[in-house]
Amino acid sequence: IKENDTGDADGDGVPSRIGVVYPMTPVAPKNPASERDQIAADNLFYLWNSVYLNAVIRGDFDEALDGTTIHRDDLADRMDFVGVNYYFGLTVEGTSSAFLPALSPKSTFNPLSLTPGGENAPGFYEMLMFVHDAYGLPIVVTENGMSDREGTLASGFLVRHLYHLKRAMRDGADVRGYFYWSLMDNYEWNHGTSAYFFGLFAVDPSDPQKTRKKKPVADTYRRISTLNGLPRDLIDAHVPPE
Repeated sequence: IKENDTGDADGDGVPSRIGVVYPMTPVAPKNPASERDQIAADNLFYLWNSVYLNAVIRGDFDEALDGTTIHRDDLADRMDFVGVNYYFGLTVEGTSSAFLPALSPKSTFNPLSLTPGGENAPGFYEMLMFVHDAYGLPIVVTENGMSDREGTLASGFLVRHLYHLKRAMRDGADVRGYFYWSLMDNYEWNHGTSAYFFGLFAVDPSDPQKTRKKKPVADTYRRISTLNGLPRDLIDAHVPPE
């Protein structure tokens, strides 16, 4: 892309910026007091969050998925930013040996009992700081949102996550943009619009015109965008005291 896209279309002095988008998630042990569960959480965090990005950003390639890397110059130093998708955390239960040994000796966790941890806004801060500390690249939040058919719960989700995004920026993370997922309820993979409702605007799948209806979260998003910040009343209403 960089070899061929040499026109500076927006006049910012850079013809193109190339990055990769990746879904990040914090991982917690099912039993924090269990050494087995803690090791499982560390191993899953590495396999889920680190292996791919280490390779395509730093050029540190872990072919055996065992924690041993070789450096490849052909993979290194190609990214201008990291796109972060973030939704929730995971809770993991450890196993005495690798559950999928042919895949990785680090698969010391039970994939059948992996549990989405629900909303974890502080975990958003953790993932942004992890990307900042590990790779030192600008960050664009390319997806962040929740399925909420009526849009009433999503306002709190949005405010809490932007609050922790701002925390990460104050602590040094170079966040260049944020995209809520999504503009409207979408055809979510094989589920259509029957199970997931991520939009700022609702779409009735039975309506041939697919008419859009604004949800309350859209007004929250408008207020934040217009102010270019979080209003104090939204913080007080939705962010638990630290």
